[in-house]
Amino acid sequence: EDCKRLLGITLNNLGCYYKRISKPNVALRYLTRALAIETEIAVDPCNVATTQLNVCAILSQLGKHKEAYYHASAAIKILRNQMETKTDYTMEWKEYDPNNAFTKKNLATTLGIAYHNAGVEQEHLGKYEGSISNYKQG
Repeated sequence: EDCKRLLGITLNNLGCYYKRISKPNVALRYLTRALAIETEIAVDPCNVATTQLNVCAILSQLGKHKEAYYHASAAIKILRNQMETKTDYTMEWKEYDPNNAFTKKNLATTLGIAYHNAGVEQEHLGKYEGSISNYKQG
């Protein structure tokens, strides 16, 4: 399982790399594989949400806005659940914990990004009321 976790991280990093060098189709393949592994082995939900947002960004770049919206919405669901339970994957919230990438502040920032991405995708789909609602929540 530890090898799979590391493989998921590696695939996610490769996806981000290929996104950065403007190879979105290659990036999407790596990110989709990373997401499948992260979901299979139940890694930290916040990592899954971040991968969902990476997939959303690539799909949007490819003009696949309905699919991109799905991934933004999935990230919102995960992140809201984490905010509502007021716990991260294993610890109570702390003001700052350098060993925990998802402190409450970082989680709130990522949730804001997810709402923004959902708003952008709804705007592309012509769903303006939903778009405005997401922008306001973010």
